[in-house]
Amino acid sequence: MVSLTNPKIMKIVNRYIGVVNGYLGNFSYRTHAEFYPEYCELDIDPNQYKGTTRERFIEILNIFLILLRT
Repeated sequence: MVSLTNPKIMKIVNRYIGVVNGYLGNFSYRTHAEFYPEYCELDIDPNQYKGTTRERFIEILNIFLILLRT
């Protein structure tokens, strides 16, 4: 079972990926959109979510974890 809590998600985002001015590491909106199919084999369009790349990444990760639990 997957057990990523919100503090763990924030640790992944802030410590391992990095955040610059509210944005996710070195991701542009384009490279963020390319990330999911290329590295995760997931058909996800982060442009359908509101917010910065960081906010979108966190929301997508939370949705994915909910789906894994069901």
